[in-house]
Amino acid sequence: CTVGRKYRPRVRGGVLLFLIHHSLCYKIVDVSQIFPIDSPVEVQAISVIIENNPTTLVNVYVPPASSCPPGFSFDIAPLLTFLDDGDSLILGDFNAHHESWFSSLHDVRGDSISSSLDSSHFVPLNSDSPTRLPSSGPSSSPDISLASAHLSPSFSWSTSTTLNSDHLPILITILDSVPHIRPQRSFVNFRLAKWSDFRDECESLF
Repeated sequence: CTVGRKYRPRVRGGVLLFLIHHSLCYKIVDVSQIFPIDSPVEVQAISVIIENNPTTLVNVYVPPASSCPPGFSFDIAPLLTFLDDGDSLILGDFNAHHESWFSSLHDVRGDSISSSLDSSHFVPLNSDSPTRLPSSGPSSSPDISLASAHLSPSFSWSTSTTLNSDHLPILITILDSVPHIRPQRSFVNFRLAKWSDFRDECESLF
């Protein structure tokens, strides 16, 4: 496997990580301009080929509000706008809660993300299953999986309890080939026009 790492520059420990199978063609996507350089948000992205179609995979970590600078408010809209023209999956721990992705909790950050999703072409893949099971307190879903809307029916989403972690591993599987819908185009071939009939029709109008 090939490993892509992005370390958090402001705190000890923690890393964003892509493990990429050696048979998969990919390239790094520069997403450094999306969030300010002093933002606590960590993000990295790659582009892979799925069924001959470029698809961007984005890995995101947003610290909980208690670990962010005073006055910080996360806005996902710039990321959604950046990815607006292509097929994408946005995956990560957003530390945000909203019923849109079946979280039992609710917070302001969740409201903000849900509102931005309403005006985008991205939809949550989460099913009614928590992504975090803390040792104490209620289960919740701070981890969100988003997909371009027309791609979402092609994926299944589930969690697993095989690792000793309060955050559950999320498994996203391609169910079938991603359909490629070509836009219909109309053409006019004047060589096939029946000009004599057209002329007779015009003369009959006068």
